[in-house]
Amino acid sequence: MLYDKEAIICGLCGHSFEIEVLCCTHTEGSPDLDYRPAPMERYTMNEWINKCPACGYVCTRSRIEENAEIHRDFITTEAYLTCEGANLKKELACDFYRHALILIREGKTAEAYDAFLHAAWASDDECDEEGAIICRNKAVSVYRDEMFKGKGTLWLRHVDLLRRTHRFDEAIAFAKRLTVKKEPYISILKLQLKLCENRDAQCYCVDDCE
Repeated sequence: MLYDKEAIICGLCGHSFEIEVLCCTHTEGSPDLDYRPAPMERYTMNEWINKCPACGYVCTRSRIEENAEIHRDFITTEAYLTCEGANLKKELACDFYRHALILIREGKTAEAYDAFLHAAWASDDECDEEGAIICRNKAVSVYRDEMFKGKGTLWLRHVDLLRRTHRFDEAIAFAKRLTVKKEPYISILKLQLKLCENRDAQCYCVDDCE
């Protein structure tokens, strides 16, 4: 992995601070069934999001310098500061959760879905199972079918979110709505159904379909 440094300005409070920028990375191995990338890319989550050290505004690097006035009052609320009382154990998970709340306010539900999932991944790394389930359930709560139109393989990821939150019957019902016509998606769907029938909420990767 290759990093560089860059100075950015918070679009909310105007504070200038330095961040690390990931210039390149790579993957070795199979992604998880929820499409979390394999190492080494999976360990770059700290660079996917930035938080202003002065005011606590959380945003991606590409958007943090934009005018964020609409969030000025929101980032001081208890809901934002406490991640709606989620009691997440890892600060990175909190940052992704807060970013998701901001995205919801902007009407960007598909991006919020991803941010909640990323919060779950950060919780997974902390072995915070309860926090990970909370974050996945939040992603499920903002899901709408139209979010993934034209991106049908992402529906398979949603099956995994339901399964990982122990919502096995919902996951089975959702999976049976899907039509997949080629590998590895056929094998992924079969594995998901088997895992749900076995009430298995553990993490698996695409290679486990073989």
